[in-house]
Order: sequence, then C-alpha cells, then structure tokens
Amino acid sequence: MSIGIQAKTDYSALFQSIGKGSSNLNFISDYASIKNGSYGKLMKAYYAKDGASKELSSAVDAKKQTSAATNDASTLTEIRKSAQKLSETTESLSNIDFEDKEQSLKAVKSFVDDYNKVINDGLKAETSSIDKKLVSMDNLSLSNEKSLSNVGITVKDDGTLSLDEDTFKNADSGSLKSLFSGAGSYGYSVSQQSTLIDYQANYEGIKASTYQRTGGFNTANLSGSMFDTFF
Repeated sequence: MSIGIQAKTDYSALFQSIGKGSSNLNFISDYASIKNGSYGKLMKAYYAKDGASKELSSAVDAKKQTSAATNDASTLTEIRKSAQKLSETTESLSNIDFEDKEQSLKAVKSFVDDYNKVINDGLKAETSSIDKKLVSMDNLSLSNEKSLSNVGITVKDDGTLSLDEDTFKNADSGSLKSLFSGAGSYGYSVSQQSTLIDYQANYEGIKASTYQRTGGFNTANLSGSMFDTFF
C-alpha cells in the first residue's frame, strides 16, 4: 500500500492516532509555519513589545560576535571600572535626601553619566555575553520608562539616558525615592546589573588568557577572580 504525497498539504492528521501519551503532534504544520516565515513574524511582533532600545539593539546585532580571545585587555578593564563606578553611584543614591534637590540632582547626574559610560564602554567589547548584559540593563530602564520620564530621565534610542534638569527639580521627592532607594527599586536593580557586567568582563578576561604563566594577571589587571586563591 502506498500513500500519495501532495505538495503544500498538512499531514499532521495522519499522526493524531498514535496515542494519548504523545504531545502536540502537529509538528508538521509547525514546521510549515517556520518554513513560510509566519512563525518568525509572530515572534518578532511579540518581542517587539519589550525589546531593547532601537539603536542599541541594532549596534549589538551589527557587531561581529567573536571569541573572547579577540578582546583587548584594556577594553575589558575599562568596562570593569565603569561597571564598578556605576554600582557605587547607584548604591550611594539610596542614602540621598531627595528633599534636597541640589544634592539629589548632583547624585542623579552622576548616575546618568556613569550609566551611559557603561553602555558606551560595553559596546566596545566583541563578546555576546557582555552585549546580553547591556541589553538586560537597557530593558530594565525601558520597563521603568514612564517613572523615569516623570522625574526628567529619558531612555534614548541608543540605550543611554538623558536628564532634563527642570523636570527633575519639579519632580516629587517620593517618586525619586521610590525609583532609587530600597531593595527592588530601579536603582537597586541597575546596581545588580552593573555588578553582573563587571563579573562578565572579568570572566571574559580569564577566557581570553590574560593570566600569565606564573599565575598572576598581566596588565589587564582583572583582579578579584576566584582563580587567584589557587596561586
């Protein structure tokens, strides 16, 4: 006995009687949707609702993702320094008196500058793992975009932030405190993300063989690794 196969026909029904234990046997029609592109369009439409800033996303996609060994040691070191500085800045914001607009403006301006430096320095790395951390931090800002806008902070298309001082000065101190103070706040989350970027840059440095034969680090100065305890 033979079965005649016709082009562009969904044969998933042929497999429906295999048994109750089988899971979603419409795989042939699923394959067809992937092949004709409808599945891809659906996924793009879904993720477009909560994607990274346009220019940042394009910059990440356009970069040639290469092995960690191609990263310059000084680039990874600069990323670590920037990430550490951002962590310090965000942590200090939790102790700010937001009723004092002059003090809080100075602190938030430092936060914006340090945040932007992490984005710009991070994009210099040829490592997808660092790119993913940058996109995660960007998505974190986008998810708080409305609250940030209310205090004068705009998330730009390139993933960096900008601060409108006039809007900031007129912002409610309670809104500022909610954004930057306490566990689970936007500031706290950015601090955690910058710590992950620091860690990833350090890890990529190790993968790039920045260790010397004697067991010490070279000029990359990627200190703090757990490997130091073994030498």
